[in-house]
Amino acid sequence: MNFIYLLIIVLFFAHCSKKKRNEIEYFPYTSSEIKELTKISFQNQKYNFGNVSNDTLLIAKFNFKNNGDDNLYITHVLPDCNCTNYNVSNDTTESGDYGYIELMMNTNGKIGEVVSTTRIEVNTKDRFYHLTMTAYVLNDQ
Repeated sequence: MNFIYLLIIVLFFAHCSKKKRNEIEYFPYTSSEIKELTKISFQNQKYNFGNVSNDTLLIAKFNFKNNGDDNLYITHVLPDCNCTNYNVSNDTTESGDYGYIELMMNTNGKIGEVVSTTRIEVNTKDRFYHLTMTAYVLNDQ
């Protein structure tokens, strides 16, 4: 019986110590380490897919440009839903260069209007930006 209690405690702490699925694992910079500020411009910050079928993988690519004089560092990408994952072209974008953040949202189990907002943190005057994907998921059953 003590073995079962010990196993439950070990599993609990092992589970709690794991990173969340969407938590940043590879960005080498933190906002406190970066002193220089730059400028960013997005081609768009919202993407509407319209009507989509149930159980669809939606992919939106948000292109941006570093308009400032210093390197642009992406320090955090945080989707508001476990149904959303992301890819980043590069964690550092040099002055004048372009990059992208690709968001992937799975509509499995969702019906009706779906909105997923992802917050990114970069080294600009406005530290946080929001990228939003919306869709209306049809009940295909």
